[in-house]
Amino acid sequence: LLQVLLNSEYHDLDQLLRDYVKAFADGKSSAVKEMLEKHNLEEYFWVEIANVYGITNESHNIYDFLLMLFQRSFVPICGAEQFLNSAKVALSNWKDLRSFSPVFDAVSSKISKDLNVKLVLNGIVLEEVLEEDLFEEIEKNIVKDVIKKVKDRTFNSSRVEEIIKKRESKHWFGKYKFYYQAILKAILLIEEIQKTDFKEIKNLESGFELYSSSYYKVDQWYRQFISLLRKVEASSILQPLYQEVEKIYSNKWLLDLADRWQEFVDKNEKWYFGSKSQLNFYDTVVKSKYVDQKRKVFVIISDALRYEIGEELNRNINLQNRFESKLDYRITGLPSYTQLGMASLLPHSTISLGEADDIFIDGLSTKGMQARAKILNQSGNIKSACISAEELASFKVKSEEAKDLVQNNDVVYVYHNIIDKTGDDKISEEKVFDAVSDELEHLVLLIKKISSNNILHMVITADHGFIYQNEAIAESDFADADVKGTIAKSNRRFVIGTELSHN
Repeated sequence: LLQVLLNSEYHDLDQLLRDYVKAFADGKSSAVKEMLEKHNLEEYFWVEIANVYGITNESHNIYDFLLMLFQRSFVPICGAEQFLNSAKVALSNWKDLRSFSPVFDAVSSKISKDLNVKLVLNGIVLEEVLEEDLFEEIEKNIVKDVIKKVKDRTFNSSRVEEIIKKRESKHWFGKYKFYYQAILKAILLIEEIQKTDFKEIKNLESGFELYSSSYYKVDQWYRQFISLLRKVEASSILQPLYQEVEKIYSNKWLLDLADRWQEFVDKNEKWYFGSKSQLNFYDTVVKSKYVDQKRKVFVIISDALRYEIGEELNRNINLQNRFESKLDYRITGLPSYTQLGMASLLPHSTISLGEADDIFIDGLSTKGMQARAKILNQSGNIKSACISAEELASFKVKSEEAKDLVQNNDVVYVYHNIIDKTGDDKISEEKVFDAVSDELEHLVLLIKKISSNNILHMVITADHGFIYQNEAIAESDFADADVKGTIAKSNRRFVIGTELSHN
C-alpha cells in the first residue's frame, strides 16, 4: 500500500522514505501526509522508520524527521552521545545515489541554513571535519581554512595534497575541485620561488638549463593558477591567495630573475648563437633527423607556444595512445617576435632586415606562407609546403587534398596561431591563458589528424614565447627609453630601426 501511495519503484523502506523526501523537496509532502492519514498508514510508516533508523518522529512531519536525521549524523551539532551511526549510513547512501543526489543537495542546503551550520563550523578546527561531507558549508569552510594556512605558510604542498586526497571522494568535492587545484598550484609556486637562489645562474647557458629543468614550473603553475581562478563561480574566496600569488610572482620572481639575468646580458657583447639557437633549428632538427634520413615530417609552428606550455603538451601527448613525445628547447633570436622567429625556423645561410620589419633569408622575403614555402623549396632543396592549421584541419581524412599534401611533399610546415593572436592584442590579452588551454587541446587534435594520413614524424615548435602578468602593469613601470632615429617597428618590448639613439 505504501508503495502504491508513494508511487515507489520498490517497497523497500529506504526507497519509500526517499520518495517521501523527494515529495518534500518538490513541495508535495503535505499531499503525501494526507494520503497516509486517510489510509491509516501514517502511524505504521513512522513506527517502521523508528525501528530501522532509531529516530522516533512523534510529529509525523517529514521535515522534523529530516532535521533529526541530519543532526544525529553530525557530531559537532548533536554531540558524541547522541550520534547515530544508522543515520549517518542512511545519509551516506543517499549522497551516493546519483539519481537522488539533487534531492539530497536541496534538503541539505535547507537544513544547513535552519541549523546555522555556518556558525557551528566557526568554532571547529579543520581536522575535526576532514572526513565529513554532510553539508556544503563543510567543504567551503575547509577550502577557506586551507587557503588561510597556505597564505600564512603553515601548510606546505604535501599537506595540501593530503587534504585533497581525503576530500576527492567526498560528496561536494566536484563543485570545489578547481578551488583545491588552484590552492595546490599556488603553494607549489610559492615553495619553488622560496627555495630558488638565482645565484646558481652562472652564464647564459646555465640560465637556459636551469629554466628548462626547473624554473619553467613557476610560470606554468602561475598560468594554471590564474586559469583555475577564472573557472570558479565565487573567485572572491580565492582572492586572498590570488593577491599573495600575484605579489610573489610579479614582485619577487619576475623582478629578481630579470635583475640577475640582466647581469649576464650586460656581460655578453652579442646574443646566444650556440647549438641550441633557434637559427640552427632547420639544420639540426628538420634536415639531420628527417630530410637526410628520407623521412617525411610535419613541422607544426605554434605562435608564442612558450617552453612551459610545450612541457605540458609533451606530457599530454605521451598520455595518448600510439604516440610518443620527447621534449627539448631552443633559444629564440632577438628581438623575440613573430616575423624574426618564423624566419629563423626556415633553412638559410643569412638573415637580414629589409624595409620596415620585413625579414629576408638569403635575399628572399619571409613575409607570408607563400614566401616561406618558396624558401623551403629553394633553400631546403626539397619538396615542401606551408599550410595553416585551420586549412589542414578542414581536410577530410584520406581526402584528395590530404593525400596530395602528404604524397607531394617531404617537409610540411603547419602554422597555428591561437596564443599570439589573443595575447598580442591589448583588447584580448587578459584571455591569453584561456587561449593556451585551447591551443593545447587543438594541438593534440592536430597531431591525430596528421597521423591519420600515415605521417609518423612530427615536430612541434614555436617562433617565440611570452611573459604575462595578470595584474595590469602601470605605465610608470615601463622604461622611458625615448628612442630617436628612423624607426621601422616599435612596441612596448623593442624598437627596430636605423641610426637609433636612446636615453
